[in-house]
Amino acid sequence: MLDETKNEVEQEKNESADTAQYAEEVRGLERSMKGSALTVEKAERLRELADMGIPRAQYIYAAYLYYTKRDEKNAEEYWKKAADNGEKDAKVNLADFYFTTQAPKNWNRAYEYYMAEDADPLTGPRRTAVKDILNNGKFNKRINVLSTIYLIAAFCAVLYLSTLSVVRIGIVGKILFGLSNLAVWGSGVIHTKNYPYADSDRIFWLYLFIWFFFLVIWGFLA
Repeated sequence: MLDETKNEVEQEKNESADTAQYAEEVRGLERSMKGSALTVEKAERLRELADMGIPRAQYIYAAYLYYTKRDEKNAEEYWKKAADNGEKDAKVNLADFYFTTQAPKNWNRAYEYYMAEDADPLTGPRRTAVKDILNNGKFNKRINVLSTIYLIAAFCAVLYLSTLSVVRIGIVGKILFGLSNLAVWGSGVIHTKNYPYADSDRIFWLYLFIWFFFLVIWGFLA
C-alpha cells in the first residue's frame, strides 16, 4: 500500500514537471491563437502537446477546433480531456457548449460543469444560464405532477367513455389505452429522474396522440 502511494506521488511529480516544461511554449501558442496568428504548423504542434496530456494545450486546441475549424465533435472531446485533467477554463467552456450548442438535451451536463467544486464563481450570462437550467428542472417536475393527475383522469375517463354507445371501446381497447398512458407516464418519470433539466414537454404530445388514436381511430371508426 505504501509503495503504491509513493508511485502515485512520483507519477504526479513527473506529470507536473512535464507540464511545466512546456508551459511557456503553450502560452506562446495561446497568444498566437488569440492574435489570429496560429499557422498550420503551430496548430499541429498544439495538437501534439494536447495529445501529450497537457491540460492547457488540450483546452486551447479545443477552442481552436471549435472557433476556427467549426469541429464541434473533436472540440468537445479535447475540452473533456482538459476538464478531466483539472483545467478550469475548459470546464466553463464545456458548460457553455452544452448549454448553448446542445440545448436543452445536455443541460444536465452543462449544470454539472457549471457547478463543479473547483469551478470559478458564476457571473453574468453563466449565472443566468444556471437559473434557466434550474427553472427548466422545476418545469419538468410540474409536468410529472400534471402527468400523474392526468393518468388518474384518463383511467376514470375511459370507464365513462365505454358506457357511451357512440364510442365503441371494448375490453381490449381499454386495456391498451390504460397501458399506453401508464407507459408514457412511467417513461416521463424515469426521463426526469435521469435527465432532470432536459425538456419533458413531449410527454403531453404523446398523451394527445394516444387520446386521438383511441377516440377517433379506434372508438369512432371501429
